[in-house]
Amino acid sequence: MKVPLSWVKDFVDLPDSLIDLARVEEAMGDSGAAVRRLRTALGAHPKVLPIRLALADALLGTHQYGEARSVLEAAGPQTSAAVPFALARVALAQGDLKAADTALDQASATQPHNGALAEDAGLLLMQAGQYSAALARFAKATELTPENASYW
Repeated sequence: MKVPLSWVKDFVDLPDSLIDLARVEEAMGDSGAAVRRLRTALGAHPKVLPIRLALADALLGTHQYGEARSVLEAAGPQTSAAVPFALARVALAQGDLKAADTALDQASATQPHNGALAEDAGLLLMQAGQYSAALARFAKATELTPENASYW
């Protein structure tokens, strides 16, 4: 039995549910369906950042880098590190280290004393094979949070 979404909208967090459905579709190998679902969700909820981030991630997974970048840039100015960090992932996927580094600097500027964010940036750069840049981010994480032995 199919139930119209309008019947359950007061009982279900629709943005989160739509993101979860898209993730299931991706896990089942239907990335195209996930992208379509998230595009529709973003059209209905354009100010919900988690939908925007999920769509950009799905687009990145399907090598639609230009659209992923556009979706993220349309979020506008952010006080969160999430959008610039996602933009860095897109730039690295395109092989643009300079744009990735700029985006990671923007992400770090939102939380300049966050050692975990510096570590995450280092891990992202390391996964992309950018070892020198990663080392600099790890050094920053150690400088910001010297008591965290995992950064040493």
